[in-house]
Amino acid sequence: MGDDVLVVNDGSREVWRVQVKTARVPAGWSPGGERGCDVQFTTRRQQLETPSDVELTYAFLIRLHDGWGPTLLIERQTLLDLDQVRRKSNARARSDSVNFRIRLGVDGRALMLGTQDLTRFIDDWSQWPPRALEAI
Repeated sequence: MGDDVLVVNDGSREVWRVQVKTARVPAGWSPGGERGCDVQFTTRRQQLETPSDVELTYAFLIRLHDGWGPTLLIERQTLLDLDQVRRKSNARARSDSVNFRIRLGVDGRALMLGTQDLTRFIDDWSQWPPRALEAI
């Protein structure tokens, strides 16, 4: 249950943990068609529910047939909150993993988790100060 990326700001010594997850769109689907599609990401429940001194960010990357679609950047606590809202409306047995089925809109950009709009998380690098990004 390790992290995929550790980001370190050499100047301030701040550290960020990043867990990268990828999913492919179904065969034959492309943005601009008649319908959206679903992609699924799986995380470990223990990782999602366990806070840490160095907080975790999930990077969900959507692979299209000809490149990459939108990247969602969601902090662990925020993703846990989204999952809890989703589970209230869709009760199911607890398991060791959590599946997030995300609906990709016809335009290839609008993203939904159940009834929750995830568009605000697309390429949201705001949690990392610009000066920290310059140092990487």
